[in-house]
Amino acid sequence: MLNEFRTQLPIFQFREKIIKSIRDNQVIIIAGETGCGKTTQIPQYIYENDPNVKIAVTQPRRLAAMTLAERCSLEKQTKLGQLIGYNVRFDDCTSKETQITFLTDGMLIREFIIGIFVDYKDQQLKRYDVIIIDEAHERTVQSDLLLGLLKNLCRRRKQLKVILMSATMQIEKFANYLETEAIHIIEARTHTVDVFNVPIRQQDYVESMVNTILQLHFTQPEGDILAFLTGQEDIEDVKEILIERMKISNQEKQLDVKMLYSALPPEVQLEAFQKSVHRKVVLATNIAETSITIDGIVYVVDCGYVKIRSFQIGKAIDTLLLAPVSKAQAEQRAGRAGRQRQGQCYRLYTQQTYERLAKYMLPEILRVNLLSVILQMKAIGIQNVLTFDLIDRPDMELMLANLNQLVKLKALDSEFNLTEHGKNMSSLPLEPQFSHFLIKAYECGIFDLALNSISILQVENLFYFQRGTKESMQKILAKFKIANSDHLTKANILRKYEETQNKKSFCKENCLNHKTLQKAMSVKQQLKDYMKRIIKKEFEKEDYDKFKQVLSEALMFKHAVYSPSDQAYKLKQTNQLAYIHPESVLFNQKPKYVIYNEVILTKKVYLRDVTEIDEL
Repeated sequence: MLNEFRTQLPIFQFREKIIKSIRDNQVIIIAGETGCGKTTQIPQYIYENDPNVKIAVTQPRRLAAMTLAERCSLEKQTKLGQLIGYNVRFDDCTSKETQITFLTDGMLIREFIIGIFVDYKDQQLKRYDVIIIDEAHERTVQSDLLLGLLKNLCRRRKQLKVILMSATMQIEKFANYLETEAIHIIEARTHTVDVFNVPIRQQDYVESMVNTILQLHFTQPEGDILAFLTGQEDIEDVKEILIERMKISNQEKQLDVKMLYSALPPEVQLEAFQKSVHRKVVLATNIAETSITIDGIVYVVDCGYVKIRSFQIGKAIDTLLLAPVSKAQAEQRAGRAGRQRQGQCYRLYTQQTYERLAKYMLPEILRVNLLSVILQMKAIGIQNVLTFDLIDRPDMELMLANLNQLVKLKALDSEFNLTEHGKNMSSLPLEPQFSHFLIKAYECGIFDLALNSISILQVENLFYFQRGTKESMQKILAKFKIANSDHLTKANILRKYEETQNKKSFCKENCLNHKTLQKAMSVKQQLKDYMKRIIKKEFEKEDYDKFKQVLSEALMFKHAVYSPSDQAYKLKQTNQLAYIHPESVLFNQKPKYVIYNEVILTKKVYLRDVTEIDEL
């Protein structure tokens, strides 16, 4: 059955041609729209041609790496983690028998670093014979860096094979950069998709989304619905409204509402892929644009927006911005409706708006903070990061600012050379400021306290409140609150969870997500293992003042002071106004000085994960 399915994929007729091309060329490009079979089949073709090769397949998102590994294991009729596995941050499902590894771009970069500083044996990724960069058109900062590293590595490892896989966009740019003429275009047998635009754009796309989904459900023939929204908040709002309106509709046709966004636990994400006896609507972010396939989708509803990370150099802040999709993204979204039969796409924006959209989204490397990337580049041995050959050259002012920040974190010396502290920082799978914090916390004797705080900050969906019950959240937070600090409060939650015998009962009583806390404990153990090469001995004290001092130094670029006249906080470096997030223990309080993890832009500019400090 599965073998028959594989032979019917559009990629199958190119099998021998692609294998020959890989044999004859060091670098090849395979372009094809989602659905042609390139992601699942190419690694299997290579393995079937030579069972001795080891293959890495990178993905921009962890969900894609996990689901693709599972799918390929199913097709090869082998247990996940044996012949085929995956490796994403804090979750390694591989073994000594693994020949095909699906992993995130960031994890492959980490393997570069580990090979240099930890293993000392694999500084050229010699564990892999073939490296496949999938979804290269998404142009994440990690995939762009990876392309640069592999282009460099190909000159030193002549036997290494590199395959770039992408949608059929910007192929010429990739080919010129990688200096290859070996290009294969795979046409997918997609069905016609009829696209409908609204005549007048609605201000409230959440309400417009709900109305469109219900109209499709009540009036259109069978077929599941995929709805693109901007993030968790929108998705939960739409789900709640849909459920309420279905209850009062008196309609017999039931609607199964599923959610799909990156912060969801993996087991909840996988529910979106399961068949339903009723019509299913999947409320998703751009996570569903590429890589993954949800069977049964006939209707797509596109809100026309996406949330993107952006670093504003003038304001020196990272923000999560709401931005219009690009034309390429709009086409990718529409294409999800035509996978199995003729489909329909409903865009909640006008045709005129579509015409004004940018052709492509600006690559991440031209719009995000590069602090982590520059530390990675330094750790890999790139001396002059300003002149390193990347497919697009980042902003020079930003790179210099990031270099100076790394100097202040003592990761680099005054001449921008990597220090021993910088080597240790780069070996941890954390943002540089948190790597610095964890190492310094160990030196100050508050390691376990810091480890609890950092571990729980790496997971999402800590609570499972119903929407509109933030008052209940504040009551729960008050039970664990320590020293006017979200960082210490969350550390306390993890410690109490670890100490309690009946963990499920503890979670239920405090509206905590049991699986999230299990994940945080797993992260804690892995970070402890990473730190073993740094830690000589352990000693511990409960010193909250020292914790705040060390954290304040690590977050030296993220300080804010309260402005009574504005009834808001001014960010130290920019005077940008912001407010404490409603999910903070400091919400509705007004401490004079605070540090924070990140700035997010929703209805207001909010500071997330906030701690009061004595002075700036």
